[in-house]
Amino acid sequence: MNTKTIALVALVSLPCAAEVIDGPANVREAPDGRALLALDDKVSVESKEYNNDWFNIDLPVYVDVKNAFADKAPPILNKGIKLYDERGVKIGITLEKVKADLFFDEDIHNGRKIVVLKGFAHRQNIRRDSILEPQLSAVLNASKALALEDFRNHIKSFRYKEWMPRERFISYIQFNRPTTDPTPWPRAILFFYEGKLVAVYHGRPIPSTRITASAKIRGDTMSYVNNIPQELRKKFSVIYYPIIEGAD
Repeated sequence: MNTKTIALVALVSLPCAAEVIDGPANVREAPDGRALLALDDKVSVESKEYNNDWFNIDLPVYVDVKNAFADKAPPILNKGIKLYDERGVKIGITLEKVKADLFFDEDIHNGRKIVVLKGFAHRQNIRRDSILEPQLSAVLNASKALALEDFRNHIKSFRYKEWMPRERFISYIQFNRPTTDPTPWPRAILFFYEGKLVAVYHGRPIPSTRITASAKIRGDTMSYVNNIPQELRKKFSVIYYPIIEGAD
C-alpha cells in the first residue's frame, strides 16, 4: 500500500469536528434576518464564523419524503417539517419554506431523505467549548512546554485520532464534518516530535502567539511552533508535506 493510499484510508475513517447548539436556537436566513429553522439543544452542526456575532451553519438532516418538499428541483422544504438526525431523533423544525442542498447520498432511507440546510446562528447559540480553534488556542497559550501531555484533554475532548507516526513524530488529526462531500478534509492536525508540539496544520485561524504561519498546503495553513530548529522543520516537511499534498 503506497503513501497516498494510506493517507486516503486515514482520511475517510476518522471522526469529524462539529459545533454544538446551545438551544433551542433559531437559524436565520441572514444575520438578524428571518428565522428559517428552530434547532433543539445539543444538536451538532458545522459552523464557520461569519462576523463577530454570527456563525454560518451547515446541517445535514433527514426529512420525511411524503410531505417534506414543496418543490423537488431545486429542493425546497415546506414550513413545519420535522428534522431528524441519522439516528432518527428529532432535532428541529422548519419555521418557513427553506431551500435545501442535495447531500452526496441521495437515496431514501426508511422513508426519509437527507438534505443540507444552511443559515446563520448567533454566537450565543453555539457552545464555545464545542468550537475547536479557541479551545486549542487556550491550550497553546496555557502550556509552558507544549508537551503532548498538556494536549491530552483537548485531544480526547475533540476526539482526534492518532495519524501517520513517522520517525519519532506522532500526529493527531480531526476533520471538518462532511456536508456535500463524502471525504472531509482535515480541520486540524497536531504534530509532535519526541513528545513536544512542533507544528499545527489548520483550516481556520488559531489565535496564539506560540505558533507562526509558515506555508499554505492545499489551501490550508501549516504553522510551526516558534523557535523550532531549522533542521527539524526540514525533516518534518520532507515527511509530511508530500502526504498532505497527495491526499485526495
